[in-house]
Amino acid sequence: MKIKPVYIYLVIFVIAVLIIVTTSNTSDQVSDEQLNSEVMPDDDIHKGLQNGVTPGKGNVSSNIIHQLEMLKKAVEENPNDSVQVKKYAELLAAAHNPQKAVELYKSILVKDPNRIDILLGITFAYYNMRDMDNAEVFTKKVLSIDKNNHEANYNLGAIAAGRGNAAKAKEIWEGVIKKFPNTSVAQIAANSIKSLGE
Repeated sequence: MKIKPVYIYLVIFVIAVLIIVTTSNTSDQVSDEQLNSEVMPDDDIHKGLQNGVTPGKGNVSSNIIHQLEMLKKAVEENPNDSVQVKKYAELLAAAHNPQKAVELYKSILVKDPNRIDILLGITFAYYNMRDMDNAEVFTKKVLSIDKNNHEANYNLGAIAAGRGNAAKAKEIWEGVIKKFPNTSVAQIAANSIKSLGE
């Protein structure tokens, strides 16, 4: 069974919100180093790293480096292959290179500006760069195409939380629960609201 990227992004957004909310509750000014050392993601890129270890080229698995090199080569050979461009952008975003990921995603949008999956990928990359303004711009582009997109509706709350506006995030997520009852996004929104109170 293949997991849709939408659900992966939702889970990543929830984790990011939890980290931001938790760290903002303990300190008004949190350094990037402190954020990086809080919780290491449990994915292929970060596998084997202990909390407190800053990811870097020296501790990236050879498998991930190989995947990055192969995708880079495939994209250089055929920059019009949007499937490979998207895979490369997703891996770069997960490998702490969101700026390059955004460039690649935007190269796909030139050909098809209504690709919701690509717009969501850009939102994710900007969110990870803590650029909430651009994350919101691309989230609203998704909603202009599909006002009922679950992830984009949820993301507006995550962006509000990322800006430190817990009341707005709660309001948005309560709207998500009401608009999409009995869905996975409603459950994620409910869990996110609970995390705001902790």
